[in-house]
Amino acid sequence: MPLRVERDVCTRCGKCAMVCPSNVIVVEDYPEVMEVGRCWHCLACVKECPTHALSLTLPEHIGSQRFEMRAWHEGKDVVFQILESGKPIEEYRFQVVR
Repeated sequence: MPLRVERDVCTRCGKCAMVCPSNVIVVEDYPEVMEVGRCWHCLACVKECPTHALSLTLPEHIGSQRFEMRAWHEGKDVVFQILESGKPIEEYRFQVVR
C-alpha cells in the first residue's frame, strides 16, 4: 500500500479522504487506499493531514519502496521531505503564491 499511517498520531479526521482527487482513500479505523492502482501519488492527502501522520511510499517507477515522501504546510511554504528507510535525507521548501 502506498499510504503509510502513523496510527499513534492519526486523529481519523478524514481530511485526507476529502482532498483525494482520485477518491480512493477510505477512513474506517484508519485511512486506507482502497484501489492502489488508481492512486495518483500527488501527495494531496499527505499535505492536508493536520497531524503529519501520513507519508507516501514512492511507486517502483519513481524510486525504490524504501523511499517515502512527506509534505506539510508551514506558513506560506509547502515542505516536501524525502525519507529513506524512515529517516529524512532531503527536504525542499516552496512558497505558495495564490
